[in-house]
Amino acid sequence: MTVEEAAQAAVQLAVDAFGRLDVLVNNAGYGDTQPFEQVTSEDFRQLVDTCFFGVVNLTRAAIPIMRHQRSGHILHISSTGGRFATPRQCGVSCF
Repeated sequence: MTVEEAAQAAVQLAVDAFGRLDVLVNNAGYGDTQPFEQVTSEDFRQLVDTCFFGVVNLTRAAIPIMRHQRSGHILHISSTGGRFATPRQCGVSCF
């Protein structure tokens, strides 16, 4: 869901299939287990894009539909990996 157009298409697919959008659950993400200094810039950017822009893109796609319906719920789910560090682990995981 790091591509804005893909997020919009996914939300529209749900609306087309079910006639409305009642719930969006933002749960995509992962943590990188490599030591921080070994994580490539490309891998780090993909991690941040997934954890941050995945939420942004899907939420921005869902809000206009839910406003039009005058109802809907958006749930953001995280893991403790974004709050507690472990030795030899990349300094960032999904929040």
